[in-house]
Amino acid sequence: MSYFNTIKCLLLMFLCISFNSNAQKTAQLAFDIGVKLNLSQIPQLNQSNNLYLEVFATRGDIHDVSIKLVTENSIVINKQEKNKRINLLQKGINYHDAINFSVNKTGQHKIMVVVTGETNGSRFTDRYVYVYFTVAEKKELSQIGWENSIDELETNYYPLLKKTILKNSNGLYDIYTADQQLNMVVEKNHSHYFHPLIKGTIGNVIISGNYSMRNRSNNSNIPYKNHLIQLINGTSGAHLAWSYTDPNGNFVFPTISNPGIDGVSVRVYSILYQAGGKGYGVCNPSVCVDNSAAMNSSYSQFYTRTSLKVNVLDGNQNIGSFVSPFSLSGNLRAMWIKHDMDKAYSFNVRNNISFSSITAQWSATSTDGNYYNIGGNIHFKADVANGTNHTVLHEVGHNVMYNAGTFPTTISDCPNPHYVNLVSGTQCAWTEGWASAYASMVNNNPTRCFAPSTSNCISYETDSSFDNCIPDWDCGIDSYKVEGHITGALWDLYDLDNDGFDVQWFDSNEIISTTISTSFTSFQQWWDGWLNLGFSAYAIDSLFQNNLNFSPAYDIKLFNVVHFGTQHPLENDNFFISVDIINQGGVSSVDTTITFYLSPDPIISPFDQEIASINYGLVEVGETIIPYVQTSMPTAGSYYFGACFSDIYGFDENDLNNCSQAVLVTIAADFIFDSGFE
Repeated sequence: MSYFNTIKCLLLMFLCISFNSNAQKTAQLAFDIGVKLNLSQIPQLNQSNNLYLEVFATRGDIHDVSIKLVTENSIVINKQEKNKRINLLQKGINYHDAINFSVNKTGQHKIMVVVTGETNGSRFTDRYVYVYFTVAEKKELSQIGWENSIDELETNYYPLLKKTILKNSNGLYDIYTADQQLNMVVEKNHSHYFHPLIKGTIGNVIISGNYSMRNRSNNSNIPYKNHLIQLINGTSGAHLAWSYTDPNGNFVFPTISNPGIDGVSVRVYSILYQAGGKGYGVCNPSVCVDNSAAMNSSYSQFYTRTSLKVNVLDGNQNIGSFVSPFSLSGNLRAMWIKHDMDKAYSFNVRNNISFSSITAQWSATSTDGNYYNIGGNIHFKADVANGTNHTVLHEVGHNVMYNAGTFPTTISDCPNPHYVNLVSGTQCAWTEGWASAYASMVNNNPTRCFAPSTSNCISYETDSSFDNCIPDWDCGIDSYKVEGHITGALWDLYDLDNDGFDVQWFDSNEIISTTISTSFTSFQQWWDGWLNLGFSAYAIDSLFQNNLNFSPAYDIKLFNVVHFGTQHPLENDNFFISVDIINQGGVSSVDTTITFYLSPDPIISPFDQEIASINYGLVEVGETIIPYVQTSMPTAGSYYFGACFSDIYGFDENDLNNCSQAVLVTIAADFIFDSGFE
């Protein structure tokens, strides 16, 4: 019999758990205390719900019984007493209670009941039972249990098995942890490793839980994602075990000897080490060395937060959730910077970007400035942590370019200071423009705010476009030296929104592939690299939108106006006028409006009588379209018809071909004699 099957047999011997259609949960048989939980209906948002509890002794009387209800903040128990004490729980006389509660937040929820007591032999005994449910905005989507549960038994008894820890094809679970050298590794474990009902070796304990922090805006909790964590003796601070939080802040430590009354605490570091001399984190400038995030012996250089002490029993123990409270005076702000770097790391993984070691230096008193020391550390002023993440991601963008080997090796031509909307150097505009575009792509947001303010912001969706040229932005022949125009162009290539000439969008891999393919010293060289890699020439539209004029603008030519339909129209007969138009320029024409006119002479102009106007929207370079209108004339005679292009933006390269020649249409009289004979 396999090891896993042996464990399953043991489970069957020592555990009997059943579920009915009303979400009843029972734990009894081989245990001294039996517990039943029953949700009589599916809980709904902000409504009164009932959880029925039954506790009973299965073997003999239980003394000094404590019944404790453990819930999340989003679950409101509609009575004062969450803890109940019973001096004696006699076998055969069950304790019943109806727990009325409401849920004020959608999502996945759990309610846990912890029952402890002593047997007649003064032996401590305990029971833990959970009930799980999902509350949705739409009533019909609420349900008992959680979606995509791995296994009904395991999921309902151990929340870490939900989504954050996934079973692989061999029936094992992946756990983020640290090896002896503090590298992040993934351990494979059987389900019994986590099960809180299976006690471990006497004197040993496996500790799990969750760690999160308040965000910069102090309006929500965010997980400590991919952080090195240390389990320490809660009294002496001595090291017990290493591990890592997962992307949701959950953690599981390897087995340790239970320190007993000393208790344990969890210490979270602002660092993630990875195999191969890689990693990223935020270190203290007073002790930090260059690229210390690549050295797994340097953890003492990085900031930490430490939980309260917790005393635990032997076995598998979930010690709950810890949250670092909001603070603008402590080192929590270093963790915010680490969180920004997590976003960059996730973006790089999704886009196959080489991500080597990144070490950020920050302190609560730093006045060093915000810059990337090429090949070394990123330096941040104190106020960066308090504000938005854009400055952090901007500097990470420089590091990405350096790690790709495409950071220009020439001396920087950036003036001091340099501004996003003013002319700087050719190389400066390219490298700084790319870094801001990288931050925008990571955030999927074109708005950049400057620390520590959240209101001192610009939008690369609109502010860098031709609409804001002079006096707000430097434009003209030196626009390629303005970093904001470059950021705006790269963002317009990336985003899905139409904005003026920004009518094309491309995958981030195309933008990044060009950036990391060769070392460029100007955005003009980057654009040449884009074309050389075979990417679409239509991308020029996004450059044009941001006043980067690397090609002629559009040139709409009208020609070949013809009359068709009724060959010899009579008075009030319908006939058609058509015209050919072609874009002979270098960029697409947008909002392309063609107006048909009736003229008294062969010269067609916008001053003639308008018949109809048609907006054809986008006309690509080299594209030909043939618009037409239907019309009629009430009286006989000779008439001239034609059409003109309405240049809304005023960028047309040649306005001499914006109107067609005229076509002459002769209208014949429709004679009817009074006698009724023709």
